[in-house]
Amino acid sequence: MNPWTLACVFLAAAACAQSPRPGPPAAARSWAVLLVPQALAPGEKLGYPLAALDLKRQLDAARRAGPIVIGGRSWLFGPAADADFRHIFLAVQGGRDRRLDPIVRPGRLLHGGIDLVFSRARVYRVRVKPRWSDWLHDSVVTLTPAQGSRGPGYRTYAADLLDMVERKAVYFRQGGREFYLAFLSDVDARTMRPAKTRSLVFFEERRFRPRLWRLPERALARGVAVRVRLAGSRLILLRRPDGLLVVYSGA
Repeated sequence: MNPWTLACVFLAAAACAQSPRPGPPAAARSWAVLLVPQALAPGEKLGYPLAALDLKRQLDAARRAGPIVIGGRSWLFGPAADADFRHIFLAVQGGRDRRLDPIVRPGRLLHGGIDLVFSRARVYRVRVKPRWSDWLHDSVVTLTPAQGSRGPGYRTYAADLLDMVERKAVYFRQGGREFYLAFLSDVDARTMRPAKTRSLVFFEERRFRPRLWRLPERALARGVAVRVRLAGSRLILLRRPDGLLVVYSGA
């Protein structure tokens, strides 16, 4: 199982990328396929609408999944990444506490765990016990107090976390396949703060080979329809002047 997939099992991010096999560290490569939009051919039709995403209202909605109760407090959580998807993070917020925790070596989730800081007084060690018959849904995720923190632990299934994030995304079907679409602020990996750029993230949930695609917001001009390919599925995207992104089936 590669690092980004492992992180997504915990983060419930639209668990991405490759099949469960060993891979390089998360910073070594991008774990999301970059989409390259193409201009429509003369006379090419949009097809029928599949989904619509309000870019203003739904920005970073996938980072407000939950809540989950950690250390006696309710927390919202979600996935985060830099613009190239080479560095991945867990975004958490509870009251005034807001953090971006880097997931440097997600493979450690299977071997000893990773310490995540929810607040100064709440550090929890996260472990994933994979169940390879359906690792994306049946893997067990546990959080236990670490580094002197106190309080009850937390145990759940990857499917529960994944469902929380997917409910914050836009769902659509195309050609018998199911996709989720989210709009996220990029993270500056050097400063650990939100960057000025944003990305569209497409996710296909499949039992053994979930997939993730990214598209920089700046690649979409207002009022201009473009074509993209998600593996074998062709979609047309139109960023309307009113801030609505519409996904069409294509002709």
